[in-house]
Amino acid sequence: RTLADIGEYLSMSDSVVLEESPMWPSGSTEVPWGRPQPCDPGYEYTAGKCQACPVGQFAATSDSTCVDCPEGSFTASIGTSICRSAPLGMYVPASGSSEAIPCEVGRFSAELGSSACDTCSPGFYADGTGYTECSLCDAGTFTEFSGSSSCLACPSGHTTSGVASRESGDCVCEAGSYALASTVGDPLVNSTCLSCPGGLTCPLGSSDNTTSPTLPVPDPGYMTLSVSPLKAFKCLSDDYCPGGGTGLCGSHRDTNSIACGLCASGAFSAGLECVPCAGGIVDVIFFVGLSTLAVLGVIAVATVASRGAMGQSDNSVMVGLSAGLLLTGVQTLGVFDQLSIEWFEPVATFMSA
Repeated sequence: RTLADIGEYLSMSDSVVLEESPMWPSGSTEVPWGRPQPCDPGYEYTAGKCQACPVGQFAATSDSTCVDCPEGSFTASIGTSICRSAPLGMYVPASGSSEAIPCEVGRFSAELGSSACDTCSPGFYADGTGYTECSLCDAGTFTEFSGSSSCLACPSGHTTSGVASRESGDCVCEAGSYALASTVGDPLVNSTCLSCPGGLTCPLGSSDNTTSPTLPVPDPGYMTLSVSPLKAFKCLSDDYCPGGGTGLCGSHRDTNSIACGLCASGAFSAGLECVPCAGGIVDVIFFVGLSTLAVLGVIAVATVASRGAMGQSDNSVMVGLSAGLLLTGVQTLGVFDQLSIEWFEPVATFMSA
């Protein structure tokens, strides 16, 4: 209602006559004689005067009412027109607050105006208050729980493959040692690390378990069999055993033989090397033999022809001999045709005819 609704203006006396008491913005029916100009931001009109907003409250505009600062913000002084956001690493959990609270240990806040702090994940920790981020557990340490204030150390002789490890199972034997398969498990309970045997290199996390992805690796000049990856055999030459993995041998050597001492199937020993049997000298031997057989056949035919005057019995003997040689040659060719041999030219063409 306006003043015109409850009163009458008298122009002669330049005054207003009220029929009832009005309700003023302050909620009072008392006439605010001498009220000043509208209150400034950060103040409100109460008890007949402008008064500053208390801590935890603010008035954003002139002649407005003081209200509480919302969650995530605060004000520590009176008469403010705006609330401050909670700084990084701090939070304000309730409205009307006069201060921000630092995040507790194991927690952090990476945003302005937080009403709550986040919890550090497993593998991370915060060992003090007011953290804006959590720290990673160093190599050789771990933490399995959220909100940790510290990390646990791996047992002696153990470490982790990196930082921010989340469980005790991440602790493995250090480089230069290996774990017994029978004790692999929780290293805090029963995992045992032993020194790496001679002739082998044990990378980080090595185990004697034959199904482990990290087996000890033979050094050059040594070899191990897949059935016994921790027993290194010294080889006669580094060419026999290049090292670098279980069951690795030099070219054309038997990977199942101790110290790669035998040539693989289809190869023969030539000094310190193993040479494939297919091709090469076998081709030469065959070709020389075949040529010799052909020459003998020609000689036999020529002999028969030069003895045309000889008796019938001599001719029969010579013909029989030639036929025998020819039959032997054909049988020999048949045998060689069954062999898996890579022939050289022109023998290859002859054999395929």
